[in-house]
Amino acid sequence: MLSSLAFISAKLRQANSVHGSKRLAHCKKKQDDKKVCRLGPKPLNNRQPADGYAPTRLSTNTFKLPPFIKSKVFRPMAKREILGPKAGKCERYKNPEYYSYHRYSFYDLVNASNELKACIKEAEPNFGSGSRSNSDAAPQCFHFTWIGPYANKTNIAKETCEARVGDFNEIPCEMPLVATLNDTVPDAKALWQNETLNRDKYLCQMSPGLSCVKYSYIFKGGIQNITYMCAKVNSTNGCYRQKHSTGMQVEACVCTSKLGLIPCNNSPTTNAQQSLGLAIALLSVLIIVK
Repeated sequence: MLSSLAFISAKLRQANSVHGSKRLAHCKKKQDDKKVCRLGPKPLNNRQPADGYAPTRLSTNTFKLPPFIKSKVFRPMAKREILGPKAGKCERYKNPEYYSYHRYSFYDLVNASNELKACIKEAEPNFGSGSRSNSDAAPQCFHFTWIGPYANKTNIAKETCEARVGDFNEIPCEMPLVATLNDTVPDAKALWQNETLNRDKYLCQMSPGLSCVKYSYIFKGGIQNITYMCAKVNSTNGCYRQKHSTGMQVEACVCTSKLGLIPCNNSPTTNAQQSLGLAIALLSVLIIVK
């Protein structure tokens, strides 16, 4: 019995010695080859683009390439490859691009973003100092005069407040003067959202103590002209209307803008007014900020 146990023990020691030698040899070979064994049962996905990878167009129809992004940002894909579970612009997961990146995609995207910023900055010298950045300092008001129906619109650039108002200093007028193609009231909201315009030209800073004002002349229900401006007033927020014997009505609307939001004096003329008869009196205490 004892001899049998001794024989088994010797065999085990021999097997362990052989296994240990093989394991050491395997590890030594791995170290020599400088290869790292990947943990886990799943195979490693091939996200490494080939040397010189520079495609001219995408190989998938799942999403479209933005004009400032190069095709090399995305890995090679089969034309009908399914990019992730339910991923697509019309699917549940709206970002199929996530499944299309290779290991250098983030680097390429950062470079593309920096190139785009540099291009915009070069095209617009005042990039970064426009109305959006100015709005960080103080709320803003619209600041211009819509002159109403105007036949010779090509002559608008030659018009001035001094020429139109003359000696009637009580009539508000703020440069620039604006005319619309169809002679309708300007869409101030569209002006605010138009990134192609120099919006600083049509805005003023609502500094402490100032309010936003929209001053309108109305005749037989039709708006004749509107002046948008920053001003100091001695009245609370609201709209005030005064009617003259000639039938002309003068409406002054006062409001307070909020930081970063569209100027508050963008709203259309209201029908429900506070009948205080103070529109003219209100104008007399306006201190227009040029």
